[in-house]
Amino acid sequence: MPQNLKKTFWKLAESLLNATIMLAIILIMSSVLLISKAQSFTEIAAQNVVEAIGDARLSEISARLDRLDQASQDIHQISEQLEEGKIDGIQIIGLRSDIQGLNASIRSLRQTNADFGLRVGHVLAEQVSSELRQYLHQR
Repeated sequence: MPQNLKKTFWKLAESLLNATIMLAIILIMSSVLLISKAQSFTEIAAQNVVEAIGDARLSEISARLDRLDQASQDIHQISEQLEEGKIDGIQIIGLRSDIQGLNASIRSLRQTNADFGLRVGHVLAEQVSSELRQYLHQR
């Protein structure tokens, strides 16, 4: 091979290596920037969701879940007593009212869950919309 051709191939290989390194640097920097933006967005979105729902609403949901856990334990004890034959007719009538109360609590929790989902969806949609508007105005 002529000397000029070897030099040309060597320079071409060197140029390809430099371009690859530059692309890798650009990719790394873009990834870091994207991760930073994503973390910022998730932190702001989480804060907005908590503000929209409110601590009172979260404590209300927690209290209802605690009541349901207690009711579940009560039902388990009652079913054990039924199996052992330790429950009379008066207790069964009381059980009916307990079951009706549980059903009302479950319906209420379902409605609360639906309201919660709607609020979270609305807050997140507003957050995404706001971020997009801000991004488009920067351009």
